[in-house]
Amino acid sequence: MGDRLFLLVSNDQTSLNATRLLLKSSIWQGLSPVQRNLVYRMHAEWNYDDSITREQLLTALPDVLSNKHGSASLKSSRS
Repeated sequence: MGDRLFLLVSNDQTSLNATRLLLKSSIWQGLSPVQRNLVYRMHAEWNYDDSITREQLLTALPDVLSNKHGSASLKSSRS
């Protein structure tokens, strides 16, 4: 398993409910990155597989990694 986890969550209610269930689960709590506070919660739009998103991610990733809450956001490149 990796040293860090990135949790990509959408703002829709289904995603938020599933995330709440996951975060309460004993399996989640038992993961090493969770126990070491190395989980980064980010908006699901970071999961887009295009060159614009990847370029923005490369720029934002150092800030995300220095902020355990993963509060980076994409520039307004989507409609």
